[in-house]
Amino acid sequence: MKPSSLFLSMAMAAVGVALASRRSSAFTPIHHHRRLRHRSHGVDVLRALEELTVPELKDKLRSAGERVSGKKSDLINRLELLEAAKFGDDQQCDPALQILPKPIQELLVKYVSSPKGDEVGSAVPNNTPPKLLLVQEKSFPVISNGNDAVIFSPTGTGKSLAFILPLAARLLGWKHDGTLEYRNQAQKRRYRKIQNVNVDSPSAPSEAATPSILVVEPSRELARQVGKVWSKFHPTSTKASSKHVVTVYGGVPVARHASLLSSTKTDVVVGTPGRIKELIREKNLSTERLKSIVLDEADTLLDFKDSPEVEWLLQGMKEDYQLVLASATVNKRVEDFVGEVMELEVGEEGYIVVDGDELMLRDRAVEGTGHQQQEKISAVPVQHFSMAVSAYARVTVLSDIVVTLAPRRGIVFASSKAEVESVAQELSERFSNSDVSVLVLHGDMVQSARTRAVNGFRGGDVESKRVTRLLVASDVAARGLDLPAVDLVVQFGVPRESGKDGTFDCELYIHRTGRAGRFGNNRQANVITFFDRGQGEAKTVQRLTEEMKKLKNIDILPRQLPSPSDVLAASFERSQWLCQDFSSQLNSEGVESGRKKLVEFYLKRLQQDLSINSDSMTSTEETLLNQLAISMASTSNVGLEDLNGRSLLTADKRDRTIRIRRDGRDAGEPLSPSEVTKLIKGLRSGKLGRIMIIADGSAVFDCGSRRAKLIISAANADPNFSADGWHIDIPESIQVS
Repeated sequence: MKPSSLFLSMAMAAVGVALASRRSSAFTPIHHHRRLRHRSHGVDVLRALEELTVPELKDKLRSAGERVSGKKSDLINRLELLEAAKFGDDQQCDPALQILPKPIQELLVKYVSSPKGDEVGSAVPNNTPPKLLLVQEKSFPVISNGNDAVIFSPTGTGKSLAFILPLAARLLGWKHDGTLEYRNQAQKRRYRKIQNVNVDSPSAPSEAATPSILVVEPSRELARQVGKVWSKFHPTSTKASSKHVVTVYGGVPVARHASLLSSTKTDVVVGTPGRIKELIREKNLSTERLKSIVLDEADTLLDFKDSPEVEWLLQGMKEDYQLVLASATVNKRVEDFVGEVMELEVGEEGYIVVDGDELMLRDRAVEGTGHQQQEKISAVPVQHFSMAVSAYARVTVLSDIVVTLAPRRGIVFASSKAEVESVAQELSERFSNSDVSVLVLHGDMVQSARTRAVNGFRGGDVESKRVTRLLVASDVAARGLDLPAVDLVVQFGVPRESGKDGTFDCELYIHRTGRAGRFGNNRQANVITFFDRGQGEAKTVQRLTEEMKKLKNIDILPRQLPSPSDVLAASFERSQWLCQDFSSQLNSEGVESGRKKLVEFYLKRLQQDLSINSDSMTSTEETLLNQLAISMASTSNVGLEDLNGRSLLTADKRDRTIRIRRDGRDAGEPLSPSEVTKLIKGLRSGKLGRIMIIADGSAVFDCGSRRAKLIISAANADPNFSADGWHIDIPESIQVS
């Protein structure tokens, strides 16, 4: 073998090690599928309307027989509703939608066709006809008529809209029959009577908000999530007011929430038990006119030892009210409460149960009706596994699982907040030079950090970029949170009853694993439970497996640990995909692209370091050298945008630094700014910025990238420029004196 070939072989092996050490997130086979991405109907409509002038918008509204008063945003909102309704009609909406009042139908169509219509509680995904899911169809007539209801349905089946839609319809009815106006007038009369002031005066004291609907959520994240959806379906709210639906939760100053609550505008309050109680005690919130209370995730909220505020709230209710419970699981607390307090029994109209078998039957029925949209609950398969792993090796095995399965979004459940922090730190260190990002979520974090963690986990395009986001969390992430496209859930230990060794908690298992395979995920999801034989968890896992089979017909199968050869094979496939993807983008970009500059630089350095003469290389050696340069470039952490050029003086990407030199002039006799200004203006360059004289006596200055090319072209076209010993270029680096 020739020396150059030997060096190339050694260098290629070194790059292979570097690629494997990256432990990138998405180690998938080379072949990949392309999905057609259709632009949202709602996005197109909104953009088209925003381009119209106010008179044009008013003309459209007049032709449709609609009001033309209001600001441009109001006009656009009105036209959006009209277009959304038209879109729904064109798409042959589900006949079940006819049970919704027309305004609620329009809001649903608008929500489904909006860019964010696939968020929490959305009935159907983007670009599909609006359709009620089974639990929503069952619950609407019961709740909208004001009856008590209990909703039992698996996670990810649309429980949020199952109570939001009918309660929004009730709000609409109260608006039409004057109930809401009566409430406002009663508040004003009470002002006059008790405070003896003019309530229209700016100095009038504030009064407690008296909402009609109160939704109680067990966690801050869930409260924010449901409150956001509620705001989309409130039938009387406008963009000009954010006081109709108010979300309250701990972790932020009480005064901030108190300022949002309005005695005459707030119709819906969504919040956590502790903050709701705090606002009631501070007399910022009153329950005297409540008509409906929703306990979401009721299996948690009805544990009065952990949530005594809920018991305090229910016991303090003086007037009759509608009570709605929603939960994915049924425990003894819920059963006792439903039977003794709500006096509902299985089989009654208000006792709404949707199970997996019923959803599967619904799938087949919908297929036969000709509707384009099917129930999405069982569309994504979820496989459940148990894996014997010693406690000290859990993070190592988890890292291997991430490499071999290449998840897009994964959640790791740990038993304590301290374990959450330590696991996240170790994972971050292991994946520090890869496409895996690690986020943390637990109850001791400040609210702003918790919000950033949830938003960071949800956001971004993880599919096309083949990156992985891991959320290491306590059980604050186990309930209700809609975290899209989760295809891996790992439990560090068997979920057990609080503080009891040797036990298992099926309810907690269902909630944790319910994060996987939810709506928005098109990949097979895996649920893996680690157990430690040395701690006697093998028997516990066996009993958990038997119970889950009995309760939910879920098979928890044993799974082997990833072998070193599995990890190496996945690493090779990922590295190969990285190189091919980089090469594909390289071929599609222009000559001045950052990728091409990076590869060209590596080629030159390789030729220098390996002492290779490009003229004497065979075609095979040239191919190997090019592939080596591309492989090294694909593993580089250099920002490619930075290689496209920028100012060497300010780092502004819009500018380029021009250097002017002259023969015979150096540091001993440097150029002067005045002569450089005169020279460049002779090229009709226009006004120049600050000219700097650098260490070698030459002059540099910044100008826009396009203008820099024009100046250099003009100088090269002028024969006197070079004849007088002048030189002009855009240097790769400069030495400032």
